[in-house]
Order: sequence, then structure tokens, then C-alpha cells
Amino acid sequence: GGGGGGGGGGGGGGGGGGTSSAAGAASESEDGALLPNAAKEQRARRERRGVWVVEESSAKRSEAALRAAMAPFLRDGMEDKFFGGDFKGHVCAIAGLRASLASDAPEVTLGNLDLVFKWSTLRLLENNTAVQLQLLEFLQDLTAWLADEQGYALSEHEANVFLPTLVERCG
Repeated sequence: GGGGGGGGGGGGGGGGGGTSSAAGAASESEDGALLPNAAKEQRARRERRGVWVVEESSAKRSEAALRAAMAPFLRDGMEDKFFGGDFKGHVCAIAGLRASLASDAPEVTLGNLDLVFKWSTLRLLENNTAVQLQLLEFLQDLTAWLADEQGYALSEHEANVFLPTLVERCG
């Protein structure tokens, strides 16, 4: 499907945040959460400083910066699921990421991989077991997809974003 990558992002899409829209959430996640993103290498060069570690004291600031970086590459209606305070939205976001693996061109997931890893590190810092279990299951599927289906090895930048927090939190 040709998606015109028209910039602007159209912002507001409107409240949609109602909890009565389970069918709408399901169709959103079937489409996948992510949009094409060709700026990963540029982000890696800009963030050359090394490991991306988020301390709990700076998590809000890190999340705001990540939201700004990630929003242009999320499908309509997904930003609030990724960055809202409701764990059910986070579970829906994980379902959207899973759908992106299944339905989108591989370049869509690969182009957003560093952002997905950053978002994952933020969610791992939270104390919501349901989200963490869903996320760890997704990350296991993602890494298998990367290695087995894509023959992909993480770049140094991607590893520095993701592995320190994963090791710290999961030991």
C-alpha cells in the first residue's frame, strides 16, 4: 500500500482516547504501529556519545524527548498509546509493534529500531508486570525476527540503546 509520507503528521486526530473503542484499537494494531523512517543513521551520528541509560529521576524528560522524536513515525492514534499514562495503551502499543513485524515491510521496523528500543527501556523502568511481560515477549520475538528472518545484527548504536537497561532490569 502506498502511504504518502506527507510530513505534518496532522497532529490532533482528536480525542479518540475512549476506552469503548476496542474494535478501533484492534484494527489500528493490525495495521502496525510504525511508519517508514529513514533517519536512523542520522540519529545514530547525532547520539554518538554512547550508551542511552535512563535513570528513574530523568525518565519524564527522556520520555518527552523520545515522544518528540518518535511521534512523526507512529500511525494515527498510536502516539497516545505509546506515551499515555495508561498501561492498557502500552499493551496496545506493543500489539501494534508486533503487527508491524508481521505486516509492514521490514524497512519500517528496521528504520525505527533504535526508537523502539528506547521506548522499550522506558517501559522496562516502570513497575507494571503486565506491560513488562508483554514487552519481553515482544522483544524476544523481535530479536528472533531480526536474526532469523532478516539476518540482521544490531549496530553499536542500537546495542548501546537497548542492552544496558535490559541487562540491568532482567539480570
